[in-house]
Formats: sequence, C-alpha cells, structure tokens
Amino acid sequence: MELVSSEKRIQKLINLTTFKYAMAYNETLSAVSLENKVITFVKPIYIGLAILNISITLIYDHV
Repeated sequence: MELVSSEKRIQKLINLTTFKYAMAYNETLSAVSLENKVITFVKPIYIGLAILNISITLIYDHV
C-alpha cells in the first residue's frame, strides 16, 4: 500500500498490472494498494531446461 498525494503518481500506479484498489481519504491524499510482484514457478526443472535450450539456440545462431 502506498500513500500518494500527486495526481500523476496515482494515475501511474493505477495503470500498473499489479493494481488492486485505491481509496481517497481527502482531495489531496489517496492510498493505492498493489498486489505482490512475486512469481512462483511450479515446475522449476522444466523452466531451467527451457532457458538452457533457448541459450543454446542463441549461441548456435550467433556462431
């Protein structure tokens, strides 16, 4: 949660993909709530293998 007094900053936070909700306390002060930015990988072995394959492909394409 972030307390904001600037209209530009409020609009910037609302445009984020992690935006949850906003509460206006008065004309100059608002609170903006954002979701966590943590991504949980359920299958890390598959992700690691995919990253390795992409890296190998990029190396062979470069050479």
